[in-house]
Amino acid sequence: MPIVGTPGAPLMFTGTNGRALLSFFATLEKCFRAAGIHTGAEKVVLVPDYVQDRLREWVEGLGGYKKGDYEQLKTEIYSRFGNPQNQPRYRREDLFAVIEEQQAKPLKTVEELYLCAVHFEAIANPLLEAGKVTDVEVNRAYFRTLPLD
Repeated sequence: MPIVGTPGAPLMFTGTNGRALLSFFATLEKCFRAAGIHTGAEKVVLVPDYVQDRLREWVEGLGGYKKGDYEQLKTEIYSRFGNPQNQPRYRREDLFAVIEEQQAKPLKTVEELYLCAVHFEAIANPLLEAGKVTDVEVNRAYFRTLPLD
């Protein structure tokens, strides 16, 4: 298994961003396959090596770790930090943050306008699909990102 911080190793999970769990576990499992590690018992003893020190004792105290059940351990970690697949990608607050950010820096070129629109839509569209905002709210918000000059 690669050492934390070396190429191919998963980024150390710090617990500050539950969204990082998907890539953390994907990279960790890729390393398991490359190293020929297949059993849950082998996998669980390696997980604490890739989490921040302050989380290590917590991970070692989980039922999945104690039983050597990797899938249970993953489920317990996801339940604590939230499964990113079940979390909304963006919140309404993110949309309004884009407005404030854009109002603080005026658009000077067509390319800047295009990039602003792409960034705005990347946040607005998932919110629309999830029913978190209405078309009217998105349209009003978009026009607030445009410069008044």
